[in-house]
Amino acid sequence: MGAAMIARPGASADDLLDAAMPAKGWAVMLNAYFDESERPNGIFVVAGWAYNKREAKKCRREWNLLFKKYGGCHMTDLASRQKQFKGISEKESTRLIQRAISIINNCASYGVVVSCDIHELEPLLPKWIDGFNGAYPVCCHMAMTSLGDLVGETEEIAYFFESGHRHQKQAHRFMSRVLDVPELKSSYRYFSHTFADKKDLQQLQTANVLVWEWAKYHDETYIGQKRKMRKSLVSLLTKGSMTLEGYENNNIKKIVLTGEPLREFCAKVTAIGLLPDEYVDLLLSS
Repeated sequence: MGAAMIARPGASADDLLDAAMPAKGWAVMLNAYFDESERPNGIFVVAGWAYNKREAKKCRREWNLLFKKYGGCHMTDLASRQKQFKGISEKESTRLIQRAISIINNCASYGVVVSCDIHELEPLLPKWIDGFNGAYPVCCHMAMTSLGDLVGETEEIAYFFESGHRHQKQAHRFMSRVLDVPELKSSYRYFSHTFADKKDLQQLQTANVLVWEWAKYHDETYIGQKRKMRKSLVSLLTKGSMTLEGYENNNIKKIVLTGEPLREFCAKVTAIGLLPDEYVDLLLSS
C-alpha cells in the first residue's frame, strides 16, 4: 500500500484503524520519550505495542472506561499525580497503573522497546544522511525491524505515530525515506503509517506506559543501579507473571543500543550513505 495519513482532529479511533489497517494484519503504536529536564543523562526511548484490529478496539474500550474521566493517560502525570491526576491518592495512582498494565497485557500481542544515550549516539551518526541523522529515526528503525521479525514475513503492519510532538518532523522525514527504499518497507512489513493525536487514538497512550517505564529502568536500574526493575515493568515484560527469572517472553523485544553494537550499527548507516542502494541490506542485517 505505502500510504501516509495525518488524522483529522477528533477522528474516531475505530475509523482510523479501519482506514489505515490492512484487512488482516497489525496496528503498531509507537511512542518516544526524551525529557532533558527530567533525565539529563540523555536517555532516549522508542517503544510500541502491536495489536490486531479486534484487540485494538477492545483495548480502546477498556482504556476509555479507565481514563475517560481524566481526559486520557500520560504516565509522567499519573505517576507523579499532577495535572489531570492532581488530588488522587497514591493508592489510586497505583491502582490505575496496575489496571492499565492489565489491559495492555490482555490486548497487545507483541511489544518492542529500544533505548540509547543520545550523547553516545549522536557523535557516531553521519549528519548528512537524511532520515537516519538522530536518535529518533535510529530507535524507530530498530523497533520497526524487530516488530517485522516478530509478526512474521507474511504479515502487514499499519504504524501509528503521535502527532504534534517535538519529533514529528523527524518522523515524517524518516518515514519518507522508508517509502523510497523497498528493502526497508519489506523489513518493517510496512502497510501504512498515520500521525494521530493520542487523545483520538487512545491506544497510543498504551505505548506511553511502556516508554515511560523503560526510561526509568534505563536511568535508575541499567545505568544508575539504584533500584531493581519496577514491578510494573516486570509485569509488562512478562505478561503479568511478575518474575523475570527463567522467563523470556519471545513476543517482546528489548534493545539497549550502546557500546560496540551501537558503533557497528552506525558504521552500517554510514556505509548506506556512501554506497549504492543495493547495499542497503547492510542496514537490515544489523
